[in-house]
Amino acid sequence: YGGYLIFHLLLAFGLWLECRHAMLKMGLLVFMAVLFYVVLSTLSRGSFVGLGAAMVFMSVLLGNWRILLGVLVFLALAPIALHSDVSSRLSSIVDVLPGTGTAAPTSWQSKTSTWAALAQDIYKYPLFGQGMGRYPFGWVDSEYVKVLLEVGFVGLFVWTWWILGMWMISRRN
Repeated sequence: YGGYLIFHLLLAFGLWLECRHAMLKMGLLVFMAVLFYVVLSTLSRGSFVGLGAAMVFMSVLLGNWRILLGVLVFLALAPIALHSDVSSRLSSIVDVLPGTGTAAPTSWQSKTSTWAALAQDIYKYPLFGQGMGRYPFGWVDSEYVKVLLEVGFVGLFVWTWWILGMWMISRRN
């Protein structure tokens, strides 16, 4: 869910950067504020990291260092300005990185143990996977792992090729 929110937030941000109409720009700003609030409300560490990484990537790609400065200012003010649930969730991101925190959060431990169990299935059907819908919805908490399990390395290659193709088309346009 957080990934879709971030996708729409970044689309709105790109439109906001290019928009010249003041009323439309204000509407996009309100839309982005609502989406940002909802992204924070998900308490998803992956969404937080994804949004931060996307903003840094956009800053470098566009050569607009004010975006990067905005991300750094946000990170500096986050513990003061955000709700305590969001602040504590942001601060627990460090615990996920190997060797940096005291203990990984239980949600991260659950994900990695699921991935370890699924590794056996990858070895059984490495090229073409086991087919779409083989695993219950939400059971595999990683799109890349799920694609690999369902369509194998061949499908993962095609999916990655499609994503890169879409990125190249968007860059060109």
